[in-house]
Amino acid sequence: MNMYQRATLRETMQNKRSALAGRRGRRNLVISLIVTAAAVLLLFGVFLGLAVVRGNSMMPSVKHGDKILFARRGSPVIGDVVLLHSQQEDFIKRVVALPGDVVDISRNRLTVNGMPQMMYCAIGDTQPQTHDINFPLTLGADEYFVLGDNRENSRDSRTYGPVKAGQIRGRVILVLSNNIYQKAGTTPW
Repeated sequence: MNMYQRATLRETMQNKRSALAGRRGRRNLVISLIVTAAAVLLLFGVFLGLAVVRGNSMMPSVKHGDKILFARRGSPVIGDVVLLHSQQEDFIKRVVALPGDVVDISRNRLTVNGMPQMMYCAIGDTQPQTHDINFPLTLGADEYFVLGDNRENSRDSRTYGPVKAGQIRGRVILVLSNNIYQKAGTTPW
């Protein structure tokens, strides 16, 4: 084999290696894309969710049109903003009382288990909204009492009673507002 034939053979072998590496690269890229898509679907299908806020019942903390990221797992605690599902719609409210708590609303004051509750993010008076709910109210084993932060412009547990644990889709963990990321429940000032 002369020098020219060896150079041609070497070049042919390099071309075959390059073609094989290109196919491996494309295959690795496709596999990476499939794994990434599966991870995103699992993450947002099981652990997290996204929603858009409708209405101003949670102002000033969360406004109409804000986007929220919520965690589907875990039980809410007092102060958590939660995404609820009722009939045909989703909405957000703040948890003010947990299962077994005694809630009372009188003289523009919210008390839970006899202790006055002063929510830093609430605006307006906290008054009963219907005569169908009698206060004090003891919550059942799977019931939560939720209120909007904009107390005078909110339909919440004062209107429709306690919410069942099964109605809570998740706890809001991030609010995307005017391109500013803020922790759920904080005000932008």
